[in-house]
Amino acid sequence: MWDDEDNNPYGSFVRRDSETSEITSPPGFNRPSTPPSGRSSPDPSSYITRPAELSDEDLSSSVAPGPPKVQPKEGGYDSRIEQILYEHPDLEIQIVHAGKNTEGGGGYITYTIRTGEIEVRRRYSEFASLRQTLVNLHPTLIIPPIPEKHSIADYAARPTKAKEDAGIIELRQRMLSTFLNRCRKMDAVREDGVWWRFLDPNASWSEVLHSHPAASIPKQILKAPPLDSANPSPGHQYLPVPSQSAKLRSSSSGSASGTPSSPPPQNALPSAASHTQPQIQHARFPPSSQNLSENELDPYFSAFESNTKELETLLTGSMEKVNQRLLRHLYSLGDDLMDLGARYNAFSLSEQSQSVAIAIEKAGQACDFTYIQSRDLSSGLSAGFAEPMRESAQFASVVRSVLKYRVLKRIQEEMTRDELEKSRQRLEGLERSEAEAKRIEQYMTSSGVYESPGPGGVRRSASSASARDFGDRSSRSGAEGRRSMDSDFPPSSMSASAPSAQQGTPEHPQDLQPYDQQQQQQHFPGLGSPPSSPHKRGASSGGVANKLFGRLSGFTHAIQGVADQDPERARRDALGKTKESLSQLEQALEVAQHDVRDASAGVLADLKRFQAQKEEDLRAYMMSFAKCHIEWSKRSLDEWEKAKGEIHKIDVKGTKKKGNPLTIMAVPQDSPTADILRQVFAEYSSRLSIDGASQLLVSDTPTALQIADLTKEVRSSYGPRITIATRGTDSSSGSGHAPAMSNIPEDLNCTTEPLDSLTAKMDHFTHTVFIVQGTEDPKFVLQGFKWMHYALRPKGIAVVVALKVESGKSKADGDGDGGEGKGSGGGGGKEEEGGFTVGLEDKILYQTKGKAKGLGDVLEFAGFERGKIRSWEVQTEGSFGGRRREGNVVLAMKWDQLTG
Repeated sequence: MWDDEDNNPYGSFVRRDSETSEITSPPGFNRPSTPPSGRSSPDPSSYITRPAELSDEDLSSSVAPGPPKVQPKEGGYDSRIEQILYEHPDLEIQIVHAGKNTEGGGGYITYTIRTGEIEVRRRYSEFASLRQTLVNLHPTLIIPPIPEKHSIADYAARPTKAKEDAGIIELRQRMLSTFLNRCRKMDAVREDGVWWRFLDPNASWSEVLHSHPAASIPKQILKAPPLDSANPSPGHQYLPVPSQSAKLRSSSSGSASGTPSSPPPQNALPSAASHTQPQIQHARFPPSSQNLSENELDPYFSAFESNTKELETLLTGSMEKVNQRLLRHLYSLGDDLMDLGARYNAFSLSEQSQSVAIAIEKAGQACDFTYIQSRDLSSGLSAGFAEPMRESAQFASVVRSVLKYRVLKRIQEEMTRDELEKSRQRLEGLERSEAEAKRIEQYMTSSGVYESPGPGGVRRSASSASARDFGDRSSRSGAEGRRSMDSDFPPSSMSASAPSAQQGTPEHPQDLQPYDQQQQQQHFPGLGSPPSSPHKRGASSGGVANKLFGRLSGFTHAIQGVADQDPERARRDALGKTKESLSQLEQALEVAQHDVRDASAGVLADLKRFQAQKEEDLRAYMMSFAKCHIEWSKRSLDEWEKAKGEIHKIDVKGTKKKGNPLTIMAVPQDSPTADILRQVFAEYSSRLSIDGASQLLVSDTPTALQIADLTKEVRSSYGPRITIATRGTDSSSGSGHAPAMSNIPEDLNCTTEPLDSLTAKMDHFTHTVFIVQGTEDPKFVLQGFKWMHYALRPKGIAVVVALKVESGKSKADGDGDGGEGKGSGGGGGKEEEGGFTVGLEDKILYQTKGKAKGLGDVLEFAGFERGKIRSWEVQTEGSFGGRRREGNVVLAMKWDQLTG
């Protein structure tokens, strides 16, 4: 725990001991990982049926649906919470309460976490330490973000109440619950032994942080393996640590994380995602079948980072502004509706008419209800749409940090390789210096310069002898000294292998430095200063203490250099240290190469998981946006429908009260047309698909009333809408028909439309229903069919019924099979009581000059598709006026020119 309030930006982070607990890290933490928590055997096939001896009742009572049972974990569980999480993988983790701590002496906010029946209370700072520990344990994973701390502006505005802001606490409660549930879906996090202890009420979080594996992570995460940070190898301690601003030497340009954006040598693959930059595009992820190098993988990581940056810019830019404006609009709308509802309610109290007062009061209640629903809508959009968008934007920085970790691992490998190469060169120089020193010593020994070691003799090295001779030469002339030195060499050997002055005695006082330093400066001039590297090293974090100890170490090194009077020993010590450093760097290079491969594989695998999660999150909060609006619309519509009903009940003086048109007006239920339409609608209701959004064009008023009666189950105040076609500009539908709008209530949504004015209704209607009598004018029938085809939408359905009357004295010539093209409106001709009447079929045949012999041909002649026309005969169930009626029914579909 922290000793300060969790959200104080100025608070210190000094840990203190909390309540002791007997729960420590499990002794078997380093054991091999357990198998996944799935079924040990595959699910039974879906085609397996129930046993034959079981009845339906036995099956329903014995087999109860439920979640699949998970096999117990091998080796047992370390805690009850681990067992719950393992055996109930779909159990949601909830934060059920957030409030100030009432126990102890602290005044901080705690969050009660419920997992099944187990509850534990944690504070925000512990959530922050949990996430940081997970980031250190799994540097290649995209650990979900947590809500941010209070800003300094919050403390400045409310110095004492900023920590108790109810809005911030509720936001944290939702987002921290989302954080825990997201972590649960990550297998590596769920099984690391740290995350589930955070949910254990018997575990002290301070002890968890000071025990394995959290305490085993190196302070510098780059000195740990990517996939197992808590168990670094000995070679990891020799790895150099690059600075955060370092860049790869092989890249000229890169992304924000330092990932090179240059394309690989091979051709680029087509992009699977949208890009807005005019550059070479690559697939979102590399093909798994190819073993690509790190340089070839760089463009894929760079492209993913750029796409994530574009999404972050979109979510935090225009979409965030529009969303905030929408939420403000909803709050303002709710306030206006609340004010309007109060005024309506006050107005209803002063109204004298009872019906008007009730209607006004109901309208006020509808305003109040819509106000409540608007507030719920804004809250739902904030929690289900705005907050997930902000979380998605926070993920962008997490992705960049993970990609930055991979780049730093690659830089670390380059630095290790550079240091290894320098050590090898340094070792080669020291070995050459050692060999040359031995050759000089051997030569000087063989020539008598060195005295033989004896009881009183002293053996000198070349460096020590030259250093002592320098003091002697200071009192003598240079020529005499050179003469005495030349006298030691015979004339024959002077031209062969006599050492020069540079190899023997130094000519300048500054040459008195140790021999190994001379050789290092001769072969490596830059070793006297700090080693130069193409990678910048980060500043030390030790502060004043490191500077002080650095100066002390430099002073001690200077004293040791002065006190060291044995150059030969110093040279050999430097040679041994260089060999040891070379061995360490070889180990470091090996682990660095392995770490780079693991880092790339781990980051790539988690990016694929994150991409699927990101797409699912996007779909989820867009669906939440739509569902919130649908729910708000439905509830508000229901309340305003109730208000509309009360408004319709207002009793206005001087007018007759209207009621349900289907009950006030008598619908001719005993007519043959109604009987035939009833049979057609019953048999082809699914094919017709008439609903509240349908637009119907009918031929007369009785047909409109009959259709209104047949569609009352789907009727609402919005439809279906019925339009009655009339001839010319008159208001009647022809001979034998009632006036088009005579006695039709307004609630039926019926209107009239002359045939000539249907030019503005092209592709407007979904259905047309025409009833054709035997006395109809063929010109009107043919013209009506043409306009019907013109006004129908593509794939719209036309229903045509031609009535035929069976005479009691003579048989109609047209009675017959009534097949395709054979229907008529009363037969071709008939004789009744000494009279002869021409049938509709003969009229149509005469009018079309023999081209159309029936309604089917007429519809085809009008433009309907031949294969979409179906014709059959329907008989009425009873006799009407002593005569039986039959109808030739034709269903036709308008040809869709787009798909036909």
